[in-house]
Amino acid sequence: MMHVGLNMNQCAIQDYLGTAAPKSSGSDALLLAGVKWFLKLGLGALMAQMPSLGQASCWEQAAQRYRLDPLLLQAIGWQESRGWSHAIGPKLAGGHRALGVMQINTVHLTRLRQHGIDEKDLFEPCTNQMVGAWVLADCMRQFGETWRSVGCYYAGPHSTRFERQVAYVQDVQRHYQGYLRQRKDLAAQPARPTTVGGQHRAM
Repeated sequence: MMHVGLNMNQCAIQDYLGTAAPKSSGSDALLLAGVKWFLKLGLGALMAQMPSLGQASCWEQAAQRYRLDPLLLQAIGWQESRGWSHAIGPKLAGGHRALGVMQINTVHLTRLRQHGIDEKDLFEPCTNQMVGAWVLADCMRQFGETWRSVGCYYAGPHSTRFERQVAYVQDVQRHYQGYLRQRKDLAAQPARPTTVGGQHRAM
């Protein structure tokens, strides 16, 4: 699992450009194995495995499948759409748009349709999060576990608009730190008491 290990307070362009050159990505079949697994398993099976499949659980499923940090995925999702599963971005070059909570670029639909994922599926939050994890994992295969991979998620692997990528990464870093604080605060909360047989018991 990728737990962000870079300096969270720095993302200078010089450091940003100091990562290794892109490597060739894996095959479509390998990259989409996680998405195919998720759709084949289905939400019903996932709900049977977990007492309550909330939004956070979808982030965790996607992160686990691609060995990513779920809080990083959530930070990207917040930056992209403020968590709105039906978000539709403005028309991009070539007529493409970005869809859903992770703002999946429709440029990926040709590859996704080969594996049974259509445009309408990208408005389903869990599917969108799984595809977003696939996109980020593909960037990490090219750039490694670095913040440049997050910039790649935003702008694509061939973009040279590094100033905009750095600004995006800095926003994601702030959201990521916020999620880390939330997790720390939740962990520090006292156990919630419950009543069993007329007696209180900590949960």
